[in-house]
Amino acid sequence: MVCVGDVVAVLDRWAPVSWAESGDRVGLRVGRLDAEVRVCVVALDLTGEVVEEAVRLGAQLIVTHHPFWYRDPVVLDVRLDSVRVLGRLVAQGISVVAMHTNLDRAEGGVNDVLARCLGLRNVRALAMEGGRMHYVRVGELWGSRYRDWEVFLSAVAGRLGARGLRHNWSEGVWRRLVESEVWRVAVCGGSGGRFWRDVWLAGAQVYVTADVSYHVFLDSRDLLWVIDAGHFETEVHVLEAVARYLREQFPELSVEVLRSKELNPVKWFGHE
Repeated sequence: MVCVGDVVAVLDRWAPVSWAESGDRVGLRVGRLDAEVRVCVVALDLTGEVVEEAVRLGAQLIVTHHPFWYRDPVVLDVRLDSVRVLGRLVAQGISVVAMHTNLDRAEGGVNDVLARCLGLRNVRALAMEGGRMHYVRVGELWGSRYRDWEVFLSAVAGRLGARGLRHNWSEGVWRRLVESEVWRVAVCGGSGGRFWRDVWLAGAQVYVTADVSYHVFLDSRDLLWVIDAGHFETEVHVLEAVARYLREQFPELSVEVLRSKELNPVKWFGHE
């Protein structure tokens, strides 16, 4: 018999809870460690739709990337969607485990998968932080195939399934890229704008991340081509890696992956 605690233990071997940011709500979030698991669902976010899908599949466990609550609510107001989701989970006996910033750092986690999606080679972590793997990955790309900057953006959007990209292309940065046979490309799934200076100092020329602020685009525009491909789009691809890992560790489990684009809370209207 596989129990929730067994799943938590093998996930911790891959992406230790100790690697998570201070205050990050990872590990068991809802349920009990001794509960039996026969069916597990893997999803990016814990939404009502994901919970109902888990109920239909007969799942006892949901493994998410984003924690259920970043801050515990002061009042459990039943008018809130999150509180209703919690009630449904408890009623159905479904446990929830989150792997967030620890999975961002882990080898083979969010950012290694993102680098692989973009076809980067010779990928390495940007730096080490107190024995923990850094979030950012830096790799190489044959730049000679991209003589038109729009072709490169189309390739990024296509590989990540992004409906649109925000970026700060500048003629000076592009000229340097065109002169380079090999491009150094950095990636960071989710909110990685704050790392742009580290990326630039590491010699990267292109940085693909998400949730980039106006001032990051402004400050970096003559130094680094920053591309915001979307939070969902830069992280969702890790779900299959999580599901594959669980299948390898527990062949007896039925593991379903929820990665429908309908899970993306961000909708696009119009074009750049």
